[in-house]
Amino acid sequence: MKRSCIVLLFGSAVLATVQVVAEERPPVPVTTARLSDVVFLPVRTAPATAVSLNDAQVSAEIGGVLTELPVKVGDRVKEGDVVAQVDCREPEIALVEARASMWRDLLQRARGNEHDIASDIPDVELRTEFQNGLQALNTRDFDRAIRICEGLAKQVPKSFAANLFAARANIGLMERIGWDVGYFERAARYLGRAESLRPEDDEVHALELASRKLEEEV
Repeated sequence: MKRSCIVLLFGSAVLATVQVVAEERPPVPVTTARLSDVVFLPVRTAPATAVSLNDAQVSAEIGGVLTELPVKVGDRVKEGDVVAQVDCREPEIALVEARASMWRDLLQRARGNEHDIASDIPDVELRTEFQNGLQALNTRDFDRAIRICEGLAKQVPKSFAANLFAARANIGLMERIGWDVGYFERAARYLGRAESLRPEDDEVHALELASRKLEEEV
């Protein structure tokens, strides 16, 4: 490769042209490679167990066999989503049996102490009507029992028996058809009256418990 340059010498006014010859160097070979292929990163393996910092404990009010599990580990859920279904047949049967037992005990005590429990109903005809109400309850004719017992509670508002069994009739109907705000409020009203007349009565507390259970099932 040749290069030319002009040299000016002003002292002697000489103009000359100098030929400069540059050497051509041979090409240098270059090798390329990926960094990941030439850099060594040490790797270690060991058995381990991963532990989540955000575990949520899910529990049920009752124990039982899981019949359905619609979510799996890692799924996102929000409030109200069903994460598991439990077989509730045994608890439901136990609840029905407990209610039936309470029902039988209440009516048995009423029949065994007819004169005592109805002693606050002075009128003979009203006492007869009260017996009709007990009979309606015994046959689970709750509509008729409600009409009779609520009618007695209105005529004899200070009667513990009339108010107690008016409440029982409303609760019994809800046990059959399901919770209803109207029957629930009526039962609460008559239970309140009965409790004010006999604050420590076990039958009043048993009916209050049954009423709350019905409300919780809604």
